[in-house]
Amino acid sequence: METTREYPVWIPVNDHHIAAIVTIPEGDPRAVVLFTTGGGGAPRSQRFRLWTRAARELADRGIASVRMEYEGVGDSTGAGRIGLKWSQLPTDDVIEVARFAMSVTGTTQLGMSGNCAGARACIRATESVPECKSLVLFWLKPIAAPDRGTRRFQSGVRLFRLLPDTVKRKVAKAYWYREGRASKKVGVENTLRKAAATRDLLLIETSSALAGEIPTVIQELERAGNGHRVELRQVESTSMQAFQSPAEQEMTVTTVLEWFDASFPGASGGEGALEPGHPASVQGSS
Repeated sequence: METTREYPVWIPVNDHHIAAIVTIPEGDPRAVVLFTTGGGGAPRSQRFRLWTRAARELADRGIASVRMEYEGVGDSTGAGRIGLKWSQLPTDDVIEVARFAMSVTGTTQLGMSGNCAGARACIRATESVPECKSLVLFWLKPIAAPDRGTRRFQSGVRLFRLLPDTVKRKVAKAYWYREGRASKKVGVENTLRKAAATRDLLLIETSSALAGEIPTVIQELERAGNGHRVELRQVESTSMQAFQSPAEQEMTVTTVLEWFDASFPGASGGEGALEPGHPASVQGSS
């Protein structure tokens, strides 16, 4: 394993500071990858330290990275926000961290990866960060209740379970119809098309109704063949959303490594990367 360097940083965004860890490979990085997490309050390392593992293995391949925490999560300042919906994504945080990461690593070759709300924030951020050349997004789930996780939603779930099966089917049909309309309102399909127009795009998605129109859109993009890699991998397991099993964890890390390694082939020079003697250098497990 090659020697990697890691630096804790706090990046100013509006009225708060985002905590992150920058991982640098030996020599000039050929790209930098930004890692985000979901809206449930996971730290920058992701559950089971998946992003820490991925960051260090990317460094062994000559790719730098930054893994970030949202406002109010972990070491970031500000008020925490949980259960982020499409209209309240921390897009500004992702944009500023991406720009910071490129400036300190000395490369404009950028990749982004995240799950759930983090995946949504990444894909929205690409509109302001054209340097992003590759995306690996887990569980974008365009059709997801905006109030999922709140007391009101959980109370509704409990009541739903008490209904007769015939009524359940009618309620479920009405629910998914409403969520489908909400998905179209926030422009998920157009966002996907724009994102795939100028960069590689890999989606790891549920095979349930939460995937919405993603399969149809990806099929259209694959047929269009614009010169960029576009791929959808659908997974049956519901526990994948929380990266529960060791097999799922291994698949997640391997997927990230192989996709970005292919997106950023060869070596690229860069200036302005953090120096080994930087006082913020650490070798911890964040």
